[in-house]
Amino acid sequence: MKLVFSSFPDLADNALVVLAAYLGTNHKGKCYYLYSNKTDLNDLQSKAQLYLGVHATQVRFVKKKSLLGVYHYLTAQFAFETHGMFEQLPKLPWQTKVNLWHGMPLKKIGYASDEHTKLNMDYTLATAPVFAPIIANVFAIADSKVLHIGEPRNDLFYHGPQFSFANIFNNDWPTIVWLPTYRQSQTGGVHYDSPQTKGTIGGLKLADLKQMQTSLSKHGFNLAIKLHPMDVLNKQPLKLNAPNIHIINNQEFTSYHIEVNTFLKASTALITDYSSVYFDYVLLQRPIGILALDQNAYQHNRGFVSEQVRTQMHGHQINNINDFSNFLTAVAQAELGYDPQVAMQFFDKYDTHGHNSVTLLRQIGLI
Repeated sequence: MKLVFSSFPDLADNALVVLAAYLGTNHKGKCYYLYSNKTDLNDLQSKAQLYLGVHATQVRFVKKKSLLGVYHYLTAQFAFETHGMFEQLPKLPWQTKVNLWHGMPLKKIGYASDEHTKLNMDYTLATAPVFAPIIANVFAIADSKVLHIGEPRNDLFYHGPQFSFANIFNNDWPTIVWLPTYRQSQTGGVHYDSPQTKGTIGGLKLADLKQMQTSLSKHGFNLAIKLHPMDVLNKQPLKLNAPNIHIINNQEFTSYHIEVNTFLKASTALITDYSSVYFDYVLLQRPIGILALDQNAYQHNRGFVSEQVRTQMHGHQINNINDFSNFLTAVAQAELGYDPQVAMQFFDKYDTHGHNSVTLLRQIGLI
């Protein structure tokens, strides 16, 4: 039996975690990871050692855009993807194709958006009842193809590698992570989801970020700002003279050889805006701040797939520097800003708390 995997970024997200789970079952299928021609193979092998351990040697890395990559895709019995794979080809009758995607939808995607590509799949997943009909609609598939399973990547909250922010800040202070979604993309075609004003991140001016340093120092926190891998800001030099604030571009994050959920697991609190990271993070039951200064523009340009979903994303609202200081106080007092039981039931009802990947493999009959 042959299995192929593909993701963006390479060797990442749900595809990586499902691969790790499959290898851990000691089944004998041959596994191939199809990767971008631009990716450094040494980086992939280093990350494979961290997440696959002794099984890393059982995976063969093949460039996706190569004759060998196409061959392995065409001859695989199972294909797992996070962003589509060879969608210009018809669905192969001998292949079970699983679209793991890369998070439950908040922003418009698929057939809910102005730009859509037909994705061929046998299965995809939804993490809660509220998402199941949305997923079926945006991918134009039957309800029966939507598996009721938590995100495989969320298994990393319960086991897997560890990360220390001391590697970044040279201190042992608790670290808050801010993951702004991109306003203008640099990958997969240029998209303008909201105006990207020079000297801003997530709609916030860099000058305002510098003011945050005082509050961080006062409360004893670090702030790690991780840029989205598609963000055009990755091409710009973004440096702050602030010892407790660090902006991590995609090149730096790749050098850590870790998953986003490993990064999140090491944090004390999250700041987010229009990202599915919110749905994952409530499983950790830690404070969440909402910093969405350009919501009207974002909604006009990109739009949200469901008002019901958006309005249930509760958290500490951050609209200015004073709000940020109040958020730090709330984090220090472990005030979440939402009801974790309600949030987990609404966004993650089908999560199995560490066993999502194995559950998926069983449901598709692979193990």
